[in-house]
Amino acid sequence: MYTAAIASWKVADEKRKEDAAEARAKNKRANDAFKKKQEAAKKRGKKLEASDKPALIPVPKAIPQPKLKDFMEGSVPEQARDDDSDGGDEDDEGFGTDGQTGVVAAQKTMMMKMMRMSRG
Repeated sequence: MYTAAIASWKVADEKRKEDAAEARAKNKRANDAFKKKQEAAKKRGKKLEASDKPALIPVPKAIPQPKLKDFMEGSVPEQARDDDSDGGDEDDEGFGTDGQTGVVAAQKTMMMKMMRMSRG
């Protein structure tokens, strides 16, 4: 499955590279033509407006390569690894929703309030 994803990615990336090269070439030609018009207008003592400037074609961004770890069979999501897997009935009292003790959460809240007050 990973090799199929890599093959698909390579095809898509090659197409993107071709499209990007084409967009860069068109942008360069449009920019060169604008510069020529600008030079000619300067010689005549006129000035081109900003609306005369060519609109550049966006260059496609790189597609991230698929990672092998995303295709591993035995991989466990990070959230599941953090959970207690011992199956015990432990009470998590005193812990906030993000796993922090009440004291740490209170300290964070206090720091945030102090930062807001110092800003004005």
